[in-house]
Amino acid sequence: MSAAARPRRAAALLLAGCAAACSSADAPGELLVVVQTDMSVPKDIDRIRVEVLSGEEHRFDTIYELGDPAKGLELPSTLALVAGSGAAKPATLRVTAWQGATPRVLREVVTTVPTDRAAMLRLPVQWLCSGFAAAGAGGDDDVTTTCPRGETCVNGGCAPEEVAPESLSDYEPGRVFGGGERPEEGRCFDVAACFRESAPAEVDLASCAVAEDAPVNLALATETDGICGPSGCFVALDAESALGWQAADGPAGTRRLPKAVCNRIASGENLAVAAAPVTDACPLKTESLPACGRWSSVGSAGAAPGTSEPVAIAAMQRRPAGLALDGERVYWTNLGSLAEADGELRAAPRSGGSRATLASGQAGPRDVALGEGAIVWSESGLGADDGRVLRLDLGAPEAPPAVLASAQSTPEGVVVRGGDIHFTSFGDGVVYRVSDDPGAPALVAAEQEHPYRIAADAGYVYWTDEGDGGSANGAIMVAPRGAAEPAPTALAEGQETPRHLALDLGKGGVATAIYWTSFAFAGDVVMLPLEGGAAAGEPRKIATGQRFPNGIAVDGARVYWTNRGDGTVKWLLKAAAPGDEPTVLARGQHSPGALLVDALNVVWLNEGEVSKSNGAVLLIAKP
Repeated sequence: MSAAARPRRAAALLLAGCAAACSSADAPGELLVVVQTDMSVPKDIDRIRVEVLSGEEHRFDTIYELGDPAKGLELPSTLALVAGSGAAKPATLRVTAWQGATPRVLREVVTTVPTDRAAMLRLPVQWLCSGFAAAGAGGDDDVTTTCPRGETCVNGGCAPEEVAPESLSDYEPGRVFGGGERPEEGRCFDVAACFRESAPAEVDLASCAVAEDAPVNLALATETDGICGPSGCFVALDAESALGWQAADGPAGTRRLPKAVCNRIASGENLAVAAAPVTDACPLKTESLPACGRWSSVGSAGAAPGTSEPVAIAAMQRRPAGLALDGERVYWTNLGSLAEADGELRAAPRSGGSRATLASGQAGPRDVALGEGAIVWSESGLGADDGRVLRLDLGAPEAPPAVLASAQSTPEGVVVRGGDIHFTSFGDGVVYRVSDDPGAPALVAAEQEHPYRIAADAGYVYWTDEGDGGSANGAIMVAPRGAAEPAPTALAEGQETPRHLALDLGKGGVATAIYWTSFAFAGDVVMLPLEGGAAAGEPRKIATGQRFPNGIAVDGARVYWTNRGDGTVKWLLKAAAPGDEPTVLARGQHSPGALLVDALNVVWLNEGEVSKSNGAVLLIAKP
């Protein structure tokens, strides 16, 4: 057996375009190893190692970086093993995949190279096998399987690693490269586009099957893994495949799923099955039709996720409410049911990837803010006066959060600035200041109606007071930071349910204007110029007739906001003339709420429905 009998064969894995030429009639026998994945590169996996062993001897051992297709590996790709004098001796083929320093998948097969034909062996880097790989004792690249000796992960379960060579089908390039003799001639399956209009499929957990009358594609809907698009994150299942779904006995259209899918759903994992119609643009997804992506050797690369349309950073969330950003991650709160303490504080990489739960068992966590190396959030509580404000040191995320304030009546907005933490108590109509150390909060403003969201600049703290929610008696308020007797004043009164607010910061972190949304059926987006924490003019409605405008943010050129009522995300130039129409950045959003911007992107929350886990965190590039 040789893995490098000829240069073109040795390069087959590195240069997927030559894979179709890696089999030849004059070879005594070959085994074409096909490496492919159902995950997203480099979000889910960014490095793979391919090994071929004869006994204990490595015949091939190479690590490929997947983050940059120009330098790394495009998938699917093939490696040709040529039968030699030792062809009867079993070969061990192993593929390991990592995300960063974390091993995700290890797949191993023991077989022999046929001597009379070119056979094909698929070694998929399969999402269902995530978690079956563990770091070994031999260094960074040493990975072991969690399966028993002699077994490997297949479809999320352990199975014998030995594969009889006679069970392998003949190699056909079209069955690897989407029908093409070469990758550039093939077709790929656009997972994000094809599952944009998908619907949940009802799974019979006892038989681990779904029944769909019409021709459909099936995928696993996940929170963050797989290929993400505007409608969520999906791991497409191959049709009529032992590694996907297969037709089963029962009512017409019954399709049997991998058993691991149902085991994981039954265990309480946030996982679902999605069904999408088969169309000309979205043919039946098979193992011969690889997924599209910028890492794919088949089809066009297309736009990077989140450039031409929104991309989900996290899907299937339970009522996300508060949002914060830093240079690396997105942070958000999930309210949960509000009937029990099942809310969470979570984070995920800004570029997408596995999410982390920073705090669980929260009783209605709401707003969230970053500052001084920590994250601070409000927790409304389950009773009338059991709300809290908590702080978690991001340098020690395993430590329990510190309670900065307790016995509060529905604390809502929080902001961190210069070591001070300010928060609003929606139920009591009070604004407080508290330091990093737990203690009695200092009063900033009392006798407010319903203070909601809050922001701060170098010298002042600003908040929205929604009023009674039924008439135009809300206000935009301000108070000096750090004053012994803050003396709050109204910047604008007679406002209709002012909700979220954003500061336009100038030199020295001083606000030159404040923007807010009026949460009403025909709501407004309003701007007020500021000077030294005081109004420098009259409030001006920059957009009117908006359907329950909600979250808002501002950058150097534009104002951005979400409309909860019609599911849109919009923007308008700050220098726009009166009457200029805003531009729609995203449509079809599910109760969009909090929104933030950075230098490159717009990020927002879709709150979803009260009783379902269908909220999301989404991102799109700035216009």
